[in-house]
Amino acid sequence: MSELQTLKASIDQNPISRLQVITITICAIINMLDGFNVLVMSFTAASISEAWGIPRPELGVLLSAGLAGMAHGSLFIAPYGDRIGRRAITLVCLGVISVGMIASAYSQNVTQLAALRFLTGLGIGSMIASLNILVTEYSNARARSFAVSVLQSGYPAGAIIGGVISIPLISNYGWQSAFLFGGFMSLLMIPITLWILPESLDYLLTKQPGDALRKVNKALLLMGREPLQALPELTAEDNRKPSVASLFGDASTRNTLALWTAYFMLMFSMYFTFSWTPKLLTEAGLSASQGISGGLIIQVGGIIGSLILGVISGYFGLMRLTAIYLFATFTMTVAFATFLQAPLTLLMSVAFTMGFFLIGSMIGLYAIAPRLYPTFNRTTAMGWAIGVGRIGAIISPLLAGYLLEAGVEKSDSFIIFAVPLLIAGVAVMLFQLQEQASA
Repeated sequence: MSELQTLKASIDQNPISRLQVITITICAIINMLDGFNVLVMSFTAASISEAWGIPRPELGVLLSAGLAGMAHGSLFIAPYGDRIGRRAITLVCLGVISVGMIASAYSQNVTQLAALRFLTGLGIGSMIASLNILVTEYSNARARSFAVSVLQSGYPAGAIIGGVISIPLISNYGWQSAFLFGGFMSLLMIPITLWILPESLDYLLTKQPGDALRKVNKALLLMGREPLQALPELTAEDNRKPSVASLFGDASTRNTLALWTAYFMLMFSMYFTFSWTPKLLTEAGLSASQGISGGLIIQVGGIIGSLILGVISGYFGLMRLTAIYLFATFTMTVAFATFLQAPLTLLMSVAFTMGFFLIGSMIGLYAIAPRLYPTFNRTTAMGWAIGVGRIGAIISPLLAGYLLEAGVEKSDSFIIFAVPLLIAGVAVMLFQLQEQASA
């Protein structure tokens, strides 16, 4: 075993340290802000639509603009995390997000707001993969699935907290106040990230930028490990350059295609649910605040479902459990469509269960993906998987706007957008069978 492998094994096998907990916590807080900054458009959709008098297709453009930025960021900017460092790209992206959110509050028309939502999404999409990699690398083997669940639970938690805050903000100060809140909170995270968040150990050890040894030893001492006398010698594998082509070849081709299919189909369905549920609940007869509350209950269910998945995946197998979650999400989405006109308590109970499995499925994919690739192209792999998924996330709110405008019933729209969940479940099962065959 090489010195580099020995160090990684030591981190995997030893108890988790204070520095590792802090790293996971900071990443989860940033992801929490991302959850609010992405879904703020859903919370403000009814108010903006009323203020500007925009039809559903244009509202669909606003809902998809941020997701388009996220796709571009994931595909084309996130891979630079393998080259310049995961902490460095996180800092740059926080700056971009802050500017995009604050400027959005001063938008005067759909074109301006769509452009600024794209910019905000660009920052968020470029950063998500690096956060996931940092948490994966700074958690030990025993806690890794749970740590990723904690990280990704930050997203729905941010949506919940942001939604609760948005209701009085929008009522008292207008929709612009919600964007200002998200922008200034993101701005606050820049100095915290700069002063506290460590750089990726794998990046420092394999890319060995200037001052890498000092940074590695500082992190190792804070983790209670012995410092290194010198940086480890790099192997030919460590010196490989990340590229999209490196995601294909041998077993990687099937893994990559299965992962991309699962991400695309799940995000296609998920972002229809996230983007349109508050609006469609309002159109179904609920008040604007009840519509937002319905969206929040989905997120509450998602947090619980994610944490439970992280805890029990070690007993049932992460691949198998993620596939079960996906099939259960399809079932509960169809049930939600069926109960749109049901009493409020029953409807919200079904929404909670739908969110439990929907967001839990996404956390399962986030936990699976980093384990499939070596360090040198891990962020590239994550960025492309998320980016392909974001393409589905862009298409679904737009398509939903046109389908609803064309007369498709609200309940039917939920069923239409639930079908891709079955395809995602099959993709995960295929990947699971491949892993078993190679084990």
